[in-house]
Amino acid sequence: MIGWVFLYGVSLTVLGLVFYIGTGQGSPTALIPAVLGVLVLLLGVLCGISRYRKHGMHAVTGLAVLGFLGGAPGGMKILQLLAGGEVARPYAALEQALLVLLSLAFFVRSVMSFVMARRAAGAEGTIRIE
Repeated sequence: MIGWVFLYGVSLTVLGLVFYIGTGQGSPTALIPAVLGVLVLLLGVLCGISRYRKHGMHAVTGLAVLGFLGGAPGGMKILQLLAGGEVARPYAALEQALLVLLSLAFFVRSVMSFVMARRAAGAEGTIRIE
């Protein structure tokens, strides 16, 4: 699971940097996914320490929820674009939609990992998140 944390963190960082640079560096808010990605990467290092793994994973999953909820309002505008409508800032809507999709995918993967760990704990008597 730690590999997924780093993949999620790098994806968010690249997403933020690509949209910030690609849109002419006009809006620092385009870097929000990158900031979130750096936080995820830092927590990923914490997840690499076995005694902090559970806490780190829960914190990263919490950040994924924040990424989903924070990007959802703007990300929903992508549906308006797909329906042929107009949006004031289409690149922002696309970036937020990608943030929502990445965060949702990571959240689902995390919950699956937590469930598997809980089931394994019932069989072994200990919880191990992988």
